[in-house]
Amino acid sequence: MDHRYCHRKSYFLQVPRDILQLPVQLRDFSWKLLVPKDTLSLALVPAQKLQQDTRERICNNSFSYLMASSSSPGQDLYFGYFCTGGSIEQIQVKQNMSVTLRTFAPNFQQEVSKQGLKVSFIPHFKEEGVFTVTPDMKSKVYLRSPNWERGLPPLNSVSWNISVPSDQVACLTFVKERTGLVCQTGRAFMIVQEQKTQAEEVFSLEETLPKPSFHHHSFWVNVSNCSPVSGKQLNLLFQVSLSPRTVDLTVVLIAVVGGGAFLLFALGLIICCVKKNRKKKISKGPAVGIYNGNVNTQLPMQPKKLQKVRKDSESHVYAVIDDTIVYGHLLQDSNGSFVQPEVETYQPFQGPTGDCPPSPPPTCSRAPTAKLTPEEPPPGSSAESESEPYTFSHPKEGNESNGGTNVPLLDAHEPAASAE
Repeated sequence: MDHRYCHRKSYFLQVPRDILQLPVQLRDFSWKLLVPKDTLSLALVPAQKLQQDTRERICNNSFSYLMASSSSPGQDLYFGYFCTGGSIEQIQVKQNMSVTLRTFAPNFQQEVSKQGLKVSFIPHFKEEGVFTVTPDMKSKVYLRSPNWERGLPPLNSVSWNISVPSDQVACLTFVKERTGLVCQTGRAFMIVQEQKTQAEEVFSLEETLPKPSFHHHSFWVNVSNCSPVSGKQLNLLFQVSLSPRTVDLTVVLIAVVGGGAFLLFALGLIICCVKKNRKKKISKGPAVGIYNGNVNTQLPMQPKKLQKVRKDSESHVYAVIDDTIVYGHLLQDSNGSFVQPEVETYQPFQGPTGDCPPSPPPTCSRAPTAKLTPEEPPPGSSAESESEPYTFSHPKEGNESNGGTNVPLLDAHEPAASAE
């Protein structure tokens, strides 16, 4: 009577041994389970899983359980007969309940001792009944709605929680194509909902029942009745069967073809990128200021003036920018014409170094340089024209015989006077 005392407590429904030893033969053993209204509900868990007695699968055991719920006085809801050897793991009932153990053979005492129902008091819920089902691969599971002979009571609902193993596929099939139900008020419908994805399908029970469907995850089947027309009751029978999960060949072929096409596309893209980079490298000449070991350091039609100091290496030769493009305004002579300089060579500085770096010549204007007199010809120099190119060199102590390159920076040579 006190729901706080009964909450979450469990009790076992077993026939006492003393009663079984009475000299009279007893056929039925019943338990009445009463709970506070709208406060608690009941959950029955068998020691071994149960099956529901149907025409397609009849119970052949020596005993069975008859379960009924009495939600209101004079109105009982019969869930049906259940025996061992099935797939039903738990039955939850909304209100008061009666459980009757009915025997069919004298040897039931040997089997009933191994059986039993564990009853627990759980929080109240609104549905008339909830069945927890775990199908077996060996056989099909047949399930039918309560009150099979008289139909599901008006405005009542029942649910089945069907578990599907991860490596199996469940097939839900309805035995009849139509229920024959005609509603007077309200609607009768069925909801099939996937528990993992929460995707659900709603079907009207006044129309054609759905065709067989396959489910890869555990799902719910909920049936809600309307107020039917007299003589038109709701009776629903369906089956659940398991089969190993197989990979669809169409999906495999699509995946293989898609993967091959993606690989070909990636390979073609890589080849195009490589060819494009090669074309860029071929069409593009050497960058300005980048070392080029194939530069010709010999001036055309001119005697070789600058001797190579490094005889075995060309690493000091560089390609330089044409001075006429950048410093063209500085290469004008007194008459206003441009002096065409020749390609120069870079000589590493080998003289003494001071504390301060040398200052570069001014670039804004060019001061006239002193001309060499005929009486002071530079050693090793030869007569040159005004178009003689500028040369850059640094004096080197103790090496007067290497080309005579001791010439002032940016001095234009004029032709020397002939010796008298």
